[in-house]
Amino acid sequence: MPQTEQIVDIYSHLPSTAQQEAFDFMVFLQQRYGKTPDKAEAEVTANPTHSIRNNPAFGMWSDMEGDSREQLKQIRQTQWTRE
Repeated sequence: MPQTEQIVDIYSHLPSTAQQEAFDFMVFLQQRYGKTPDKAEAEVTANPTHSIRNNPAFGMWSDMEGDSREQLKQIRQTQWTRE
């Protein structure tokens, strides 16, 4: 079976939330390697309900506001600073 067919077969047997995660990851890879975004990707990017923040895998950062680098810097200062 060609790899493309294997991908479609595996994808079709995933739950819908996992399918969305797989799709989001493929969009990320497409952007990373410089492929031209297609219409489906543009729709996902434009639709705020498809934000990674709405994904249950977003974890401890799900309610984060502002710059994550600044928050990490503050956490490190409080955790690693000797008094």
